[in-house]
Amino acid sequence: MSVRNKKKRFPVFWSVVILLLIVFFVGLILSMKQLKNSLAAYEDAQPEHLAEEIFARYFKGSVRYGELLDKTGCEAGFNSLEELTAYLTERTEGKEITYTEVYAKDDDHHRYAVMAGDDKIAAFTLRRGERVTFEFFGHEYHKIIWLFETYRWEEDSYELFWDASEKVSVLVPDGAAVSVNGIILSSDHLDGYELETDSCSHMPEGVQGLVFRRYTVEGLLSEPVVTATDGNGDPLSLAANENGVLVAEIPYSETLKAQYADYVLKAVESYACFMQEDLNLRDIRGYFDQNSALYENIRKTERFVWEHNSYEFINESIDRFYAYDENTFSCEVTFTHVLHKGKSTWSDTPLDMCVYLKMVDGKYVIYDMVNQ
Repeated sequence: MSVRNKKKRFPVFWSVVILLLIVFFVGLILSMKQLKNSLAAYEDAQPEHLAEEIFARYFKGSVRYGELLDKTGCEAGFNSLEELTAYLTERTEGKEITYTEVYAKDDDHHRYAVMAGDDKIAAFTLRRGERVTFEFFGHEYHKIIWLFETYRWEEDSYELFWDASEKVSVLVPDGAAVSVNGIILSSDHLDGYELETDSCSHMPEGVQGLVFRRYTVEGLLSEPVVTATDGNGDPLSLAANENGVLVAEIPYSETLKAQYADYVLKAVESYACFMQEDLNLRDIRGYFDQNSALYENIRKTERFVWEHNSYEFINESIDRFYAYDENTFSCEVTFTHVLHKGKSTWSDTPLDMCVYLKMVDGKYVIYDMVNQ
């Protein structure tokens, strides 16, 4: 009887165990690799990395103010861009530039302040963007192991800070244009202060007297260049008053003076002659608005006459013609009325008068006169 040797077989149980262990370790290695990649993506999405990148790009070494001004959308305003850039650069020269996270308005934002030494020069804000997608064995998830949800962070806004404490105020006639450093001011720069001249009490209905309005511009880095022009575009000279406000000259009309100086002077001299009974009312009434209170007072006035047989006018002057509209103007007249009788001479107090005229039936006539 022969005996055959039986070959021992590896137990099935252990085969299964080893196979499972191989599968487990392969899966673990693959899972760790996927987890490592996901954690790396999670870490890269954190806001401090973008903050460091922004700081390095715009602030490290030397602050790139030109690019930051574009980023902020901040205009140099009434300061020139070159002046503003030079000012900001000088402000940070020799100082250590650092940044730190500060309070943000909500969880969807991270805000960082940029310092030059102890001086806050800028700030930038990041906003929460889209959710980060993690891939795990061909499937996409928004959380790592269903625990950590994260988002990409994006640039939101930039701010620059500077101390521009200079200001300028300019007082000009209504209708004048003012420019500061070449920029024409709008009504937004009127500060509400108005100065009414005496003429406002002597205007016909519907006509505005001479009113000065004040413009104020703040936020200037240095003393600005200020110019003003009248309604015709002609330049107005400016001079500072005791409060430092630039006040424009009144835009008197040389055209009106050339056209009407002789006429107005003759009218006022005729009035003076009438008051000394050298002329009658009919001789002067053509110079006056016969519906005005002035004419009524002239017609009823009691005249005090110094006896004389001749007269003359000396030291005559007429100037400061100002147009309130196309049909109304005023001017200032001065002269001395000298009366003679034989060897005796009498002169009235030098006359200094503001005369107001308006157009009536195609002719300028005097409707008011005010002693200065």
